[in-house]
Amino acid sequence: MANAVEKYRAECALHESERRFEAVFDDPFSFIGLLETNGTVIAVNQTALDAVDERAAVVEGKPFWETPWWSFSADVQAELRDRIDEAADDAFVRFRTRNRTKKLGCLVLDVIIRPVHGESDTVETLIVEGRSVENHDGWSETLR
Repeated sequence: MANAVEKYRAECALHESERRFEAVFDDPFSFIGLLETNGTVIAVNQTALDAVDERAAVVEGKPFWETPWWSFSADVQAELRDRIDEAADDAFVRFRTRNRTKKLGCLVLDVIIRPVHGESDTVETLIVEGRSVENHDGWSETLR
């Protein structure tokens, strides 16, 4: 009986953790992604996908700088690769750059890339977040 109770508590804790992750990840005002340390896309939130009118399957597994948000400029792609490398080397990275969307055109984004450490305290993944620094009233509705 004790094992069943422990298993139930563990399942509840996991469900709660997943719910909290989704609440943060699905921010309607931020483009959020989870990357491998080499820049490969693991996942991106729906807001980012809506901005380029794509499905997750189109961007997942690709180098982040080769995705539709960045494909308009080789210079922007090179800067993004460099910034991902910095974050993979355990740096908190923040910068401004341009980003292309299908529905809003080019945006200036404040981008943060932060390392996520595993149990061995090494960088295992990267979280990337971009927020427009421009005023787009009702922009999340426009993206949908």
